[in-house]
Amino acid sequence: MASYAGVAPVYRGSGQVGRVCVNPGGNRRLNHVLHLAVLTRIRLNQRGFRDYFLRKRQEGKTPREALRLLNTYLAREVYRVLKAQVKA
Repeated sequence: MASYAGVAPVYRGSGQVGRVCVNPGGNRRLNHVLHLAVLTRIRLNQRGFRDYFLRKRQEGKTPREALRLLNTYLAREVYRVLKAQVKA
């Protein structure tokens, strides 16, 4: 699900330089919805999203990297909910 939404981490590197980026492909509409949901959860501090965001910033991550981590987390959370509804 995270890969389909375009929020799964992808390693990109050459030689000794390497970094983790988001998948440039994927469903851009779903990616946008997840991004808006993460921004709203950060603003409202729902389930500690703001705390997690600030903690990652203090660890040295850029705001973009911290948002990527939260987008991936939210995509996995949505997937678990959808999977549970299919089983029921």
